Amino acid sequence: MITKLFIDNYKGFDKTFIPIENVNFLVGDNSTGKSTVMDLLYLIDHNHNPFIFKFNQDSKMGNFFDMVNRYSDDKSYFSFACEKKIDDKRCFFKWKFTNDNGAASVVEYQSTANNKTIILSKKKNDNVELYTRATEDDFRLWIEHSTSDYFEDIDEKSENGLLFDLMVGDKTRFPKVLSQKDMLRFSPVRAQAKPYYDSYERDFVPEGDHIAFFLKSCFDKRNGKTNSIIETLNQFGQESSLFEGVEVESYSGSGSSSPFSLDLKYGKVKINISNVGYGVSQVMPLIVEMLRRKKTQIAIPQPEVHLHPKAQCAFGTLVFKNWRDNANSFLLETHSEYMINRFRYEMHHAEKKPKGEAQVLFFERTEAGNVITVMPIGKNGRFNCEIPDSYGDFFVDEELRMLDL
Repeated sequence: MITKLFIDNYKGFDKTFIPIENVNFLVGDNSTGKSTVMDLLYLIDHNHNPFIFKFNQDSKMGNFFDMVNRYSDDKSYFSFACEKKIDDKRCFFKWKFTNDNGAASVVEYQSTANNKTIILSKKKNDNVELYTRATEDDFRLWIEHSTSDYFEDIDEKSENGLLFDLMVGDKTRFPKVLSQKDMLRFSPVRAQAKPYYDSYERDFVPEGDHIAFFLKSCFDKRNGKTNSIIETLNQFGQESSLFEGVEVESYSGSGSSSPFSLDLKYGKVKINISNVGYGVSQVMPLIVEMLRRKKTQIAIPQPEVHLHPKAQCAFGTLVFKNWRDNANSFLLETHSEYMINRFRYEMHHAEKKPKGEAQVLFFERTEAGNVITVMPIGKNGRFNCEIPDSYGDFFVDEELRMLDL
């Protein structure tokens, strides 16, 4: 899991260090950098090649000039770095990009291995110069010493030969850099519910289309684990007043490949999921994925979309309990104070506390660019810092906007 992020000269951020805890609420106005941080974390987590970043595959980040910091006087580069836990060891990684005919091209890559930092510097002839330097234990100090002033020459290799060493050959010198994926990221808008399902998508899909089949498999194969998932899902429905229970109805026989529907129970009445409020279809994939996973980092933009305040509170409770019981971690981009406050309430009153830490990352836009205020949430549910006046104003403004509806 990525535990620290550094962004320099990128999308409104200038030399910004961001801690990543077990639970992170990303709060702030539009265009203050929340999505940028989530996109970068996902991009780094799913990267396979130190010299290739697919900025426009999952998220449309644009060309080099769309990404370089528009507030900066120096628009020749941008860079980002992270601290990541791999096999219970802390490893540091850093990338520097320059303009290549409008595309963002990696010109320098650094990573830690065996108490050394390896630097790969790409040249115009596609050769790569190798350097090494000492590795500091502190991420911030490591970033400060990541300039060429601290480099020591090793040798020069062609890019293909170097990548072979990196990915296949010299495993004692390079760690398992980019093969460990820890993060699942949902789409900001989840799939609309269907009257019936005949597609059997098993793998994770950001829009949540795979959840229907997983629920069917839970009902088909009842055991301790699947019963717990169904019971917790029904409990959330009751606490949120979204539904009282969930059932699966198969058509054309009871085979595993038969079309089926998802029905919601309201007392003695059953209603197809496609005929109830839109908020149910938006939150259902989130809940089921949280319940089926353990020790997974889950990124969710706007989990509260189309949910009334009671349901937002219930989701805050679920996040807390899922962190505690399933050891999942979260990146939640949200405008819901109901969700955050319920999470803090659960933290305050819980006898069994989760392992790890939680925080609010409050994003603001200034004349000099985007800034982030880190607001740690203590085990007593209170903020362990002075709360900026602008944080309270943000939620007051949200309430006033709602009064205009």
